[in-house]
Amino acid sequence: MLAADAAAASACASDSPVAVTRWVSKNIPQLAAADSGRFITADLLASIRRDHARATANDEICGICGGDLWTNSQEGYARRPKSFRQSMRSGTRAEVIYSVRFSIEATGPPEPRSARIVLRKEKGCWKIDDIVHEDDSIKRIVSGTK
Repeated sequence: MLAADAAAASACASDSPVAVTRWVSKNIPQLAAADSGRFITADLLASIRRDHARATANDEICGICGGDLWTNSQEGYARRPKSFRQSMRSGTRAEVIYSVRFSIEATGPPEPRSARIVLRKEKGCWKIDDIVHEDDSIKRIVSGTK
């Protein structure tokens, strides 16, 4: 049993909800990668793939292709400091608040912006299950239940 737990942990993007969120935002900002199953839940990944396939078939922009998932914008600049703070953790569910200073113009005044990152523990790994901006859920958008 311990060997199986160790193997699952080595396949994880990281070992805590905050570390997973920080790693993904830095390395895979659009959530699309060959190994996305390491850091995105199977349910969210299936919805993203269906959304992308539907958009491709209809020659449309997919639900999450047109903008930055972390700032909920199609243009603009995220400025430091960026912060990641775990706001909830209970059993196999956790939430991380991602906060950043954001401005539309490169030299414009920044405003605070944040997102609630929902994670679930799946096969021993913390994985992103949704990114929520106010009432906009990425999972709802790509699943077609806006």
